[in-house]
Amino acid sequence: MFNYIRGSFFFWFGLLFAVVGTPFLVIAVYQLGIERQILREGVFANATLVEKGHSSSRNSSSNYWLKYVFNDPYGVEHIRQAQVKWEQWRLFRDGDTLPIRYLPENPERNRLGGEIDDAWWVLPSMFGLLGIIFGGLGWTFVVVAIRKIIRRLALLREGSIADADITSFEFDRSIRINGRNPPFFRYRYIVDGKKHSGRSPDLPFKMMGRWNHGDKIRVFYDPRDPARSEADIYDQRRLR
Repeated sequence: MFNYIRGSFFFWFGLLFAVVGTPFLVIAVYQLGIERQILREGVFANATLVEKGHSSSRNSSSNYWLKYVFNDPYGVEHIRQAQVKWEQWRLFRDGDTLPIRYLPENPERNRLGGEIDDAWWVLPSMFGLLGIIFGGLGWTFVVVAIRKIIRRLALLREGSIADADITSFEFDRSIRINGRNPPFFRYRYIVDGKKHSGRSPDLPFKMMGRWNHGDKIRVFYDPRDPARSEADIYDQRRLR
């Protein structure tokens, strides 16, 4: 199986997206838990605005933030910076009092109260959306690639054998690896007097030149559906 996984572009493409997207989902779930806990168990307090500012990105979008400080019942000072909308940001000046909500057992988990801060679900939703897009797409590619490999191996393990002739070599234009399109070959074989054709998996570049046009290649086909076949490019059957 390793050879087929190693040569599967869609497996590695999907795994890359899954690795990128899954942490976003984890963060979304974690942040959602924190926000819901603050909403459910948080207590109200007053904080003092110590600084306000904004930043702009290259696409001219702006972010507005307020930095505030408050003391918990034990006198410990806590500082947090929160992103707000421009309509709210312009209403405040340094030294103003801001309503906040925090967890008594963990004051570091706090947020602006009232209508000042973004809705509590905004941040988890952003991370969740990114996680679904990248992670969902990635794991879908991984599962589809593995299922395809399992079907190939099952056919190689249980199929009937036939000798096929390599009829042509082509390149997979839908995939580009290191600036090159991976090659594959087409073949033709005969079962019960009827001609069938098939396509090899994409070949690793190091296997280019192993076969030539007109060479024989061993294939395994489904006796119930002889048109379904698989070329044994890695000699899987012979290694058993």
